[in-house]
Amino acid sequence: MSILFKKVGSGPAWRHSWRAKMAHYPEREERRVRDAFQLILRRVEACNANILPNTGRDGTERFVAPVLELARLWTWWQRAPCSWEPQSGVPQEQFRELARHLLVSYPVPAFLYSVFDEVGERRYTEWFAHVGAGRNIRTAPGMTAVLTSRMAHHMMEALEQYGVLAAVRWGQIRGLDGKASLIRDVVGTRLGLSLGSVEEEAFRFTFLQWLVNHPEVPGSEIGPLVDFLAARRERDPDFSLKGRSPQALLRLMHAWHEELRRAPGLGFRALPRSGIAAVWSCVDDQGDFWTVEELADTFVLHAEGQAMQHCVFSYANAVLQGQCSIWSVKVEKAGRPERTLTLEVRNSMKKVVQARGRRNRMPTGAERRILTCWASENGLQLGI
Repeated sequence: MSILFKKVGSGPAWRHSWRAKMAHYPEREERRVRDAFQLILRRVEACNANILPNTGRDGTERFVAPVLELARLWTWWQRAPCSWEPQSGVPQEQFRELARHLLVSYPVPAFLYSVFDEVGERRYTEWFAHVGAGRNIRTAPGMTAVLTSRMAHHMMEALEQYGVLAAVRWGQIRGLDGKASLIRDVVGTRLGLSLGSVEEEAFRFTFLQWLVNHPEVPGSEIGPLVDFLAARRERDPDFSLKGRSPQALLRLMHAWHEELRRAPGLGFRALPRSGIAAVWSCVDDQGDFWTVEELADTFVLHAEGQAMQHCVFSYANAVLQGQCSIWSVKVEKAGRPERTLTLEVRNSMKKVVQARGRRNRMPTGAERRILTCWASENGLQLGI
């Protein structure tokens, strides 16, 4: 559609409004994006909407980045902001209404709205606009995952609580007639958090096929297998799953774990801080003392992997690059401290994406209650 861009006013009302405080927020964006952002802000103010409330009220900054993302998508707009009328008084629902107004002419599955909650890679918000314009997710910009027509159909049926990448894996596994338990195990790994190149996704697809064909593989081993295969293919890009039995592949994985524990390789390196409070503690109803602490260097990261008998040290490079942070959960009972869980937090998403105990076991009910409390107090989402 053709968008009419008008010069932003600068009268007395403008100078004293919250919109003035945001005038320079997108200053590094191109002019059309800045103009589109101002068009949205004008309409939000005119409607007295709660998406971007006055400075000082709860949630002031929550929707600034998502609204800016709507502005970046101005070439996809189906309608102009000036005709939007909010129906709900809830900020989250108002934002969804605005996104639908601007970008949706055809039904969009509920899980796709999550792309605005975790604004990161631009291609995922473009997927929302692509589907909203009535196009097939298989042809979405930057779609590298292997998706048949059947898989794309199943992807659009993914549960609302799934993120967009978890929905991709949902569609692939459902399309391969995989079990629901396998979907849950896969989306809790790196495969539910990242999309690789075309070549990498082709290999990941063969791994999903392998898992469907070998339902005897324990769910607790799937995450470690994903980590092992990623590391193995960095060393040997031609590594193949063809003809490999579960027993043979698990033997290779366990040997790799032993290698990691014997030779950390990086030497001492301080790990960048996530910005989350580095140490947190509480006492539960049983009188047990719990702590959640960010791992600060490669030596303690290696020690965590050794003590918990898992492959957390393979995440060292991702931590050094600031992609994630690793946390150790400990409990002190009767004066005896004990490691219970290792956590992975995606820093940009402020989301706990993995929690594993010794030998990659899943968290217990008591541990989940502690994680819920810690995440809530630190403004984190729990994605486990």
